[in-house]
Amino acid sequence: MKAQIPIVSLLLLWLAGGCGTGVVTTVDSRDTPDSGAPSEPSSGQPAPPPAMCTQDAECDDGDSCSVDGCVRGACVYVSNNAADADGDGVPDCVDNCLFTSNLDQTDFDGDGVGNACDEDDDNDGFRDQDDPSPRDARDPGNFSTLEDILANELVQTAIAELEADGYVLIIESGSTPNLRCGEFLWECGEGEFVATGNDENIGESVAGRQVTFTPLDDNRIELEGARFCNGVITSVFTSVQTFRGSGNRTTAWSTGSQRCVDQGSVFSTYTVSLAGRSRDAFSGDDLGDITLTVVVATRGVRIGNACDYGGDAEVVGGWQAVLEPAPRQVAPCEVP
Repeated sequence: MKAQIPIVSLLLLWLAGGCGTGVVTTVDSRDTPDSGAPSEPSSGQPAPPPAMCTQDAECDDGDSCSVDGCVRGACVYVSNNAADADGDGVPDCVDNCLFTSNLDQTDFDGDGVGNACDEDDDNDGFRDQDDPSPRDARDPGNFSTLEDILANELVQTAIAELEADGYVLIIESGSTPNLRCGEFLWECGEGEFVATGNDENIGESVAGRQVTFTPLDDNRIELEGARFCNGVITSVFTSVQTFRGSGNRTTAWSTGSQRCVDQGSVFSTYTVSLAGRSRDAFSGDDLGDITLTVVVATRGVRIGNACDYGGDAEVVGGWQAVLEPAPRQVAPCEVP
């Protein structure tokens, strides 16, 4: 005879699954003949859980598509494998992309998120669309956290040279930064290069920028925009910024790419940027907002002096620091 299971207990167990058909299987050792003979040797497969039990853990069959539990001394299994939100034939309970169809379930970096919905397949901190080698974590290197960025040799060299030029970039640590949202405009000439890797172009104005800021999650913002001057777009760029700080005292860091479209060039730089308040290295006076950008990889060919690279910011290891005022918001935030 099967163990009698109260309806309330069974309903609660089914609800714990959260999805599926609610197919229930009960196993009771009283239905299994016992000859008293020793058990057969293992076939190499995991041994089934015991039919009788005293606690839920004893009923775990290792199947993530069922909810297991011990009810009145008998193991009960509730199937939850019917839901398939993306219709790819893989149940939600084991699907590594719940809302993106991916029957093959390929997961290059083994992080539990399938390639079809993983924005960073090699976990190097560069989104696939901004990565020179989306499936090679060695190119351009590991920039997945602020600590990884600050530990990078190219970034460390740029920060040391920036400080030697009299600027200290303040790294904030708070967890409640004030995030931009909407479309913002910096007019051409509103900012200037204050330091570069080869000490050229210092004091010169920078191109204008029109940028859309879209909040993501975990204090991250997606940036999409263009650089321009005299009515001509010189480059387009995308990146994701992550913020730390409190209120307006923030540090932002990002990885991204900039594609030069000036003078027929087919040239891209892949960069790491740190932005925040700066102070005079000698007097300690607050100098305003500064952005340090370090080139960590390049692709393609740049024609002549195309685009608006300051100093040596078109070669790997090159860098530039720009001081600029707050932008003007030209379109509201559209994220609900």
